[in-house]
Amino acid sequence: MAQKAFLAAGVGGTHLEAAVVDERARIVWRKALPSPCGGALMEEARRAPDRIAFTLERWNEFVPHRDRLLDATAALLVEARQEADAIGCAALSAGVGVAGAVNPLTGDIAGKTGALNHPAWGDFNPARQLEERTGLPIVCLNDAKAMALGALATLDSAAVVFVGEEDDAGQTPRESDLPEALRAITDFVEIDPGTGLGGAYIVDKKVWYGPDPARPDPDVGEIWHLEPDPERPGVRFEEMVSGRAIGDRVIDSLRALGDRRVEALIEQKGTKIQDLLSAGHEAVRAVIGTVLADAGRNLARGISHIAGCEQKRLGAPTIETFVIGGGLVSGKSEESTFVRAALDRAIRAFFAGSEWNPTVLFTTLGGRALLIGAASAAQKVC
Repeated sequence: MAQKAFLAAGVGGTHLEAAVVDERARIVWRKALPSPCGGALMEEARRAPDRIAFTLERWNEFVPHRDRLLDATAALLVEARQEADAIGCAALSAGVGVAGAVNPLTGDIAGKTGALNHPAWGDFNPARQLEERTGLPIVCLNDAKAMALGALATLDSAAVVFVGEEDDAGQTPRESDLPEALRAITDFVEIDPGTGLGGAYIVDKKVWYGPDPARPDPDVGEIWHLEPDPERPGVRFEEMVSGRAIGDRVIDSLRALGDRRVEALIEQKGTKIQDLLSAGHEAVRAVIGTVLADAGRNLARGISHIAGCEQKRLGAPTIETFVIGGGLVSGKSEESTFVRAALDRAIRAFFAGSEWNPTVLFTTLGGRALLIGAASAAQKVC
């Protein structure tokens, strides 16, 4: 008898990915492709002072871009099904992580203007359109919610925590795999600094959409628009801690050094923080550490805001564990550990001496968490 497997895909702003995931939440095949871009029109949207108004005005021009994304995603899923057959797996259904607030009962994406990289990605049902293209049973869910489910499924193997106390030199405690008690957590808030900023609430090991299951609110977990710093009204959480925002600040700060060797390093390594750290340049390392410390403080402000007025506003149960995922903190390399340690150190310092001290974990899977979570969601449509 063929082994059961589930297909997964992620529709990202930079890449499209698909995978075959077995019943033990292991990826047995995976492929990524560049995401079809919107060309000149997309660049106009990014530069527009009011992106929402621009998108609505040019809506019909963006729809072909959406169709290209759907076509490319469907083609990847069909290829994934063929690969599953080739390795003796019976692919039963597919889960797809997408941008936007997806209603879990209807599959519709709420709103009309979409995400930063997907204008016109709203007011339609992506699962239905992908089913028509692939012939597969499909469930779609928000990408950050998929990442949270992926984190939940892999807490024992792909999540880390910093343990012990800070030493006299101010060094962050060592990174460790999760102790047994934390591997059994059932409730947490996911925060994913990526191209944008995603979030999700996991309650009793399920995605939580509000206190009334019959009337789910797909916007629960849309934390990007929060304004967690009372001293900076109007500054959204996404502008403070998204991977893109942090990366931009790193590059701006490095270029402000006026060092030709640093400019050459950026040209050689690109703008990804871990790649820049791998060069072993002390001035670069110091600049990145400073930017990450500021990002960690901002993450802590967001955590405090979510645990306080945001959970109260939503009528959410009390949640004191926060999982930070996404591409910014992914990987097992020394450079990735440096990023997580800098963030953890700043978060600890922010809450030092306060009456409330949250538990903060990091997941190291990056985009793989989305695929594993999407595959786990696919099981419910079998």
